[in-house]
Amino acid sequence: MTKYQEEGKGKVLVMVGDDAEMKCKEFVPPPDTYLGTWKLTKAMNGTKEVTFPDDETIMMGFRFTEEEGTYMFYAVVANKLWTTVDIVGQANDGYDEIEVGMVASTRMAVP
Repeated sequence: MTKYQEEGKGKVLVMVGDDAEMKCKEFVPPPDTYLGTWKLTKAMNGTKEVTFPDDETIMMGFRFTEEEGTYMFYAVVANKLWTTVDIVGQANDGYDEIEVGMVASTRMAVP
């Protein structure tokens, strides 16, 4: 993960995995690098961009946990999802290396 200032657009959070990438713009200014609520603005599956309906808003956020370097990650799509994210190091490209815990979800809506 990394966070940066995009010219004229505010702060952006980018999360990159082996075959995935998500880009979010800052929705509520946080007191910490990752803390706050974020609106998903772009997602990639390998080299292909994932599309969303124009009227769909996907919100996600990070909260502190009791353990230093560990955040609670949550997302609201049709259901609510949450997990823990541990910052375990920093990669050579400037992104934080993370470990993602078990993911929990509500079952309010079908995919």
